[in-house]
Amino acid sequence: MASEEAVYEIIIDPAANDHMAEHYEFLAQVSESAARRLLMRLHRDIQSLQTMPFRNPVFNSLYVSPLKYRYLMSNERYRIIYQIVETTVFVDDIQDCRQDDWIEDELELADAVANDDGNRYSLDEVRTKLGDDLS
Repeated sequence: MASEEAVYEIIIDPAANDHMAEHYEFLAQVSESAARRLLMRLHRDIQSLQTMPFRNPVFNSLYVSPLKYRYLMSNERYRIIYQIVETTVFVDDIQDCRQDDWIEDELELADAVANDDGNRYSLDEVRTKLGDDLS
């Protein structure tokens, strides 16, 4: 296990990135400024995982490997699901906790491709892709 003082690289799975965009687009139908705030807070919370990612609770579910995932609550209703592999934090899903479908099958898919970095976005790539929305 890496030291808690280390700075971890953040990699966002494309599915998690898509969910973040969907949450943004849904909220933007009501309020563009609220959607921008949501995106900024999600981004800030994901970025906070660069240090001390073990501080958050383990994500327990019948459908995923035990003790593999952790989660961080963001904006009171969004769950950021991630795993830590050596000095990298892989964000595998962003869930709206108000919805009943927890998207377990996508977490299982993320589990299957956990070592395929070509299918994931780094935090810097997400910043570039969403740059206009984050300002």
